[in-house]
Amino acid sequence: MNITLVNTNDIRGGAARAVYRLYQGLRHIGQNVTMLCHSKASDDPNVAQAQTKPGLPSSDTITTCMEAIQTTCIDRNRSDLSNTFFSLSYPGVDLSHHSAIKQADVINLHWIARFQSPSSIKRLLALGKPVVWTLHDAWAFTGGCHYTAGCLKYRQACRDCPQLDSDTHHLTAAILADKIQIFKDFRNLTIVTPSRWLSDCAGLSRLFQGLRVETIPNSLEADVFCPMPKIDAKTQLDINPDVTTIMFGAVTAAEERKGFSELIQALWHCLEHPQFCQQVDDGKIEILCVGYPSDLIHSLGIPVRSFGYVDSDDTMSQIYSASDLFVLPSLEDNLPNTMLEAMSCGTPVVAFDVGGIPDVVRDRVTGRIVPVRDVVQLANAILDCVFDPKMLNQMGGVARQSIVDGYTLPIQAQRYLDLFQELLDNSVQISVGPRHSGETVIQKQVSEMASTDEQSQVQLEKSSDVASADVTFGQEFGAVFEAIALNTTTSHLQQTKKDFHKLQTQFHSSQEQLQQTQTQLQQTQEQWHQTLGQLQQTQEQLQQTQEQLQQTQEQLQQTQGQLQQAQEQWQQHTQEQMQQTQEVQLLAENQINELREQFQQVQNRLQQTQVQLAESQQTQVALTDKFDTDHQNWQELLIQERETIQRVKMRLKTQTDKLKQRLQGKISALEQCQETITTMETSKFWKLRNHWFRLKQKLGMSSTR
Repeated sequence: MNITLVNTNDIRGGAARAVYRLYQGLRHIGQNVTMLCHSKASDDPNVAQAQTKPGLPSSDTITTCMEAIQTTCIDRNRSDLSNTFFSLSYPGVDLSHHSAIKQADVINLHWIARFQSPSSIKRLLALGKPVVWTLHDAWAFTGGCHYTAGCLKYRQACRDCPQLDSDTHHLTAAILADKIQIFKDFRNLTIVTPSRWLSDCAGLSRLFQGLRVETIPNSLEADVFCPMPKIDAKTQLDINPDVTTIMFGAVTAAEERKGFSELIQALWHCLEHPQFCQQVDDGKIEILCVGYPSDLIHSLGIPVRSFGYVDSDDTMSQIYSASDLFVLPSLEDNLPNTMLEAMSCGTPVVAFDVGGIPDVVRDRVTGRIVPVRDVVQLANAILDCVFDPKMLNQMGGVARQSIVDGYTLPIQAQRYLDLFQELLDNSVQISVGPRHSGETVIQKQVSEMASTDEQSQVQLEKSSDVASADVTFGQEFGAVFEAIALNTTTSHLQQTKKDFHKLQTQFHSSQEQLQQTQTQLQQTQEQWHQTLGQLQQTQEQLQQTQEQLQQTQEQLQQTQGQLQQAQEQWQQHTQEQMQQTQEVQLLAENQINELREQFQQVQNRLQQTQVQLAESQQTQVALTDKFDTDHQNWQELLIQERETIQRVKMRLKTQTDKLKQRLQGKISALEQCQETITTMETSKFWKLRNHWFRLKQKLGMSSTR
């Protein structure tokens, strides 16, 4: 079977990944599949990019107007209800002559915003082949929003869109009315969605009610996204195996429907639990993030490890395996790829009960499901998982098995193949009803411009791999296009004028700043020249200082030599004086010892004399006469002895005084030497010497002072 899958991108984006997996699955079961896209990023040879022919004047004009309408009426006109993608359905690309379409037995449309329009889809339906449109969001059956934010107006007329601040021309209603008018004559269109929720929405929509709507879930490579031991996965990512890891994905945290704000609130509630807070303080809780979250995540105080954008399936599988649970806080979603990938790696999912999530996540079986926007219940579910590792392991095992049983590439591919075969078996040629051109004044002018390019159009139809822009509108949108285009162009022109005046003001301001900068630059140059002159003077002074320093070093070396000689002489002289002093002291000590001996001898003689006197006194009575006779002699002898003693004392005193004088002289000489040294130390020579030693110490030179 020849199957052509049509998608805006081939691998970039969640829907593109889902389509590419279907493409791989169909090829795996032996089908001839081509993927036709508007923007190609892969190098797959079986993925064809619709090469658009250079625009004709007509298409260029309408395309420019539509871009202005998208900017003015949509992008700058959003309400606070939602900031999710909102895109117009026009213009499109005519693929009806492309070889991938011509050779196809079945055409399978997917996410085709900014690629296909109701008119270009009509051309595909008019080929009479079975067309299956797989919806990845609500854009197909609304007036432009990709997620309705709870609005149900798509079931009626999609009038007064709550996601726009104003809709004077009822733009969304006109677009939905065009779709209804264009598709009503065709019965070869079948709708497929990945979730029961989106199938219900499509079946209840004004556009697709009465059409066949099937539910075929997305798939993934279960052999790539497979569990690995958490200890190994954490270790390879440098995560402590004992840490409980909470993972979430955030391609852009700014999109409100992704529920990042609700996740932050839930984690704050978790931190109010003492046990959870204690585990955070102990470093036992860590957040793993893929994508680019808001800085608010860091305000929690929980360690965050952000992996940024990851384009490797193997790396993503490793991160999923290292995660103990995956939190999916989406407020609106279809069948998220991240949910399937996490579960395929054995990681339970905690999520809100929205979209197609309940189709896969069964509460307390493969994860936890809580009421939408109930952040307290979301926090409680996270706490239950963190505090019950056994339950986590059980849910992870069941989650993995549920993916293997129902969400692999071959299973999804076979479901699609069965549907395609059934449609081919039942296909019949369906006549096309009258075409509603809905031409306006502008479109008539455009048609006149296009008439000159009929030859190019014929050549385009012969070229099977080149597509052209399809700028035809349905009747309803065509009726309001002129007014919207004029108002939008006028508004856009006014805005352009404002921007131009603003740019002019900025230009004049920039000119003034430039003049000021030039003046400052000139002043800076003058200062630079002055500084350069000062620098040259400083260099000359430095050179002179270096020369003086060199001379000072030479003088210091000479002074050091002289000082060393003076030190040696002073040491030698001091040693000689000390030696002489020691000799004088020794001589004085010897003389004193001699005098002491003489004095001792005199004392001994005096004692003997005293003894003799005592004996004489005892014999005084007997020798009175003799005493009287000899008394005079003895007195004279005593006087002589006393005189002798006195002379000895005087001599001893004289010698002692001489010794003291000599010692005093030596001491004076030593003091003079010390004064001389002190005078030398306070002299300019000595200061220069000390400066030299300090300089050598700073320079790291060793010296003996």
